[in-house]
Amino acid sequence: MGLGTDLTDWKEKFTEVHELVASPDGEKVAAIVRTEDESFRPCVNGQVWENGFEKAWSLKFSPAGRLVCLAMNDDEWTVAVDDQLWEETYDYVWNLTFTPDGKHIAASCRTPEGYGIVLNGDSWETKFTEMRSCV
Repeated sequence: MGLGTDLTDWKEKFTEVHELVASPDGEKVAAIVRTEDESFRPCVNGQVWENGFEKAWSLKFSPAGRLVCLAMNDDEWTVAVDDQLWEETYDYVWNLTFTPDGKHIAASCRTPEGYGIVLNGDSWETKFTEMRSCV
């Protein structure tokens, strides 16, 4: 693997390191880290994202190599893709899913109107009274 980063340094630099993942091409390693300002941020090969969050989880590289996670600030959840946040926010978001080619990203979401699906940052119009996960 051509990681180009010493992971032992991360434990000294950050107060917490979670969800270590490798990119599909093996060139990048990423984790959610807790920084000095107490925010959680994805970190790729030692470089921390500009955006920080109160909570972040489900860190994954898409098949296309984009780094994606679920993120929360001010009790609103969204999806972060390569340090860019989707505009829409949700009461909760989970079940991060990719198309096989990695061009599309979907997740399950909870809004005041009910449960639904969000695809590439756009929520489906139809909402449901309950929902588990999508495929």
